[in-house]
Amino acid sequence: MAAAASRRADLEARLVDREGAEASAAEARKQVASAREALLESADHCGVDASSENGIVDGLEQWLAARSGRLIEDEQHRQKWTELQTLLGDETVASLAARVQKLQSEAQRVAEGLSGSIELEPDLNSQRTNLESAVQNARQAADNAVGMARERRRVVPLVADAEESVARADADLEAIRQLDAILERTREFLARAQDRVHRDIAPILAAGLDKWLPIVTNSRYTLAIVDPETLDVQVSGSDCHLHYAHRLSHGTAEQAYLLLRAIMARHLTKPGEICPLVLDDVTAHCDPQRQLAVLEVLHEISLERQVILFAQEDGVLEWARAKLMAPRDHVVELDGPVPFIS
Repeated sequence: MAAAASRRADLEARLVDREGAEASAAEARKQVASAREALLESADHCGVDASSENGIVDGLEQWLAARSGRLIEDEQHRQKWTELQTLLGDETVASLAARVQKLQSEAQRVAEGLSGSIELEPDLNSQRTNLESAVQNARQAADNAVGMARERRRVVPLVADAEESVARADADLEAIRQLDAILERTREFLARAQDRVHRDIAPILAAGLDKWLPIVTNSRYTLAIVDPETLDVQVSGSDCHLHYAHRLSHGTAEQAYLLLRAIMARHLTKPGEICPLVLDDVTAHCDPQRQLAVLEVLHEISLERQVILFAQEDGVLEWARAKLMAPRDHVVELDGPVPFIS
């Protein structure tokens, strides 16, 4: 039941994901159906053969291509018409042709009265277009220059403000440098204090482990070494080979760290005070023999400080009923498990 209960959150999350995926799929199918209806309506409106979907797509693409060509052609015609209306102004095509003929005749007459030959501009419209483009480019460049000048005037601070900002930045930099020096000295002090604490506590931890480790491990490990720099724990047995505690079996490592916590609680408590130990399921990973050994060690520790142990193994309960005697010891049996209601 506990395993099934632990899977509930995962199953509920997967159910929510599945429902979301189904809703997305239904919405996608709805959109596809709507798109298909819109495609059929477009094909009917444009007069495209709707016997197959591929044929509809190809037909609509051809219709769009033809329509785009017609739109481009119409736009070209409209531009030419606009240009013609601009050239004509209030005149008609006939009056404009007559005026051009008159000007050409007058130019010919003037040219005949002059010595040499005069070449008129071959394309006045092209010259006017070039001049208008040059004027537009010059106007745009001028506007850009004015905009850049205004932006620089807005962004660039005054000299006095800039000098004041530099002075504040220098003051902040100096404060940061002083803080960095203080932090560096503090780090050095803390490192030396840590080394001193490690050197002081490492022998105490090793002595405590040497006392209790053979008991809880059934003499498999009898010697402990604690590194003063890192407080890493190494243990050895009859083979004299050192093993890091975190590389031992899970149960053995848990027992070693339990002993370390008990020793630390004793060493770090202020003089004249007693720190109780509150432990929860510390024998869960022990075999029956080591379980009894751990309980005996905790019972011995309870001679100098209060030990509160929560456990759910039947072996622990049997040991407590047999070994713990009032008024020094006390056993509290809690109610049974509450049924899980989904």
